[in-house]
Amino acid sequence: SALPELADSQRVVPFEQLSLAVCARRSVRSYKPEAPAADVFDRLLQAARYAPTGCNTRTVHYYAITTPERLARIRELTLAYLKRAVAAEPERLGRFAGIVRAGEKGLPTPNVIGSPALPLVVATGVTKDAHIAATTVSLLAPSLGLATCWLGAFDVDHTMELLGLRDKSSEEPVAVIALGYEEAPPDKAPARPRKRRRVDIVWPTK
Repeated sequence: SALPELADSQRVVPFEQLSLAVCARRSVRSYKPEAPAADVFDRLLQAARYAPTGCNTRTVHYYAITTPERLARIRELTLAYLKRAVAAEPERLGRFAGIVRAGEKGLPTPNVIGSPALPLVVATGVTKDAHIAATTVSLLAPSLGLATCWLGAFDVDHTMELLGLRDKSSEEPVAVIALGYEEAPPDKAPARPRKRRRVDIVWPTK
């Protein structure tokens, strides 16, 4: 669905409103079983297409994965991928060992797909464009009542095979985002204000 044309006065969102949306974003790792409806998916991804791209090429596109079979297969591939990564570099990637053990027992895991839907962001040529698009999806989703979590580790080659993609130079999966409605446990404590260290800004004088 097309988004409405904006008047010049509508093109600038007040800083206070936009910064609140950015600061309020959270990564969610527990989801209700029902997937977002197709029209909700469409609204989200149609808005995300306005994310900036290099030279305005706009070659980013999405695969919306919602079938239980494909979700289960990607979960299986991700666990196997993490297991191999931990075995190869235990010191650097040891933090994933607990995720692998929990996943093998069928327990909920923070970095392995437990959401009912996955927008998989695919880039054609410029992977940075896909990262920008994935960030845009994560920022837009809460306005539709959706929760997200960027999944940084997944098996690119096997995911391509699962989706019937053959050539990384023309279509490369870059980012996977868990997407759905948050399943908050009854005893969940209110979210604490997030603290961020002030960023150091370097002002070169030469």
